[in-house]
Amino acid sequence: MSRPIIIEKLERLLSTQPLTKESEIVYLMVEIRKVLDHVYYKKDFKLLRFYCDWIVHTTKKRNLENIEPIISSMYQTIKTEIENPHSILIGKSPVADFVYLEELKKEMIDFFTKESLPFHWCELKEKWVEFVKLLVNVLIDQPIINPTKDVSSFTFLESVPGCIRGRIDFTGTISNKDGNYDHYKFGNVY
Repeated sequence: MSRPIIIEKLERLLSTQPLTKESEIVYLMVEIRKVLDHVYYKKDFKLLRFYCDWIVHTTKKRNLENIEPIISSMYQTIKTEIENPHSILIGKSPVADFVYLEELKKEMIDFFTKESLPFHWCELKEKWVEFVKLLVNVLIDQPIINPTKDVSSFTFLESVPGCIRGRIDFTGTISNKDGNYDHYKFGNVY
């Protein structure tokens, strides 16, 4: 399929309705990936390309270099939190940023801008949260395997509506006075 036809389909999808179904999210990401393959180098839109791949695989084991810095930052924050449970971490949490797909949003807006596609919904909090909810629902139980030397897997978990849950399994353990931890579970309400 040619790039202009794909762009036309994406424009129709993004401008005629809010995205409200998981099938629309999968379709959006697959079509974006087609455009990326037609026009852009592998170094362009690395994180967006990663999510486009992840959404269609039951596990993500290859081409992890684009997610590695994000998972590594999450691991370092989690490690600090476990080792110092009574300390206060200042600033935005890499875990919360990942859950709300903040870096992905930046790349999507950049991609949509370059392709002259509507992206107003990305900038509206309630629309973006709806997108995140739908995308995460597709990614549940589709783990990323060995994304860093310290993390053996990252998985979004099944959750109640209005909540995102996940689990990060470590390759080793992180210790504090209360014990040893080989994983970290997180949850966030949206």
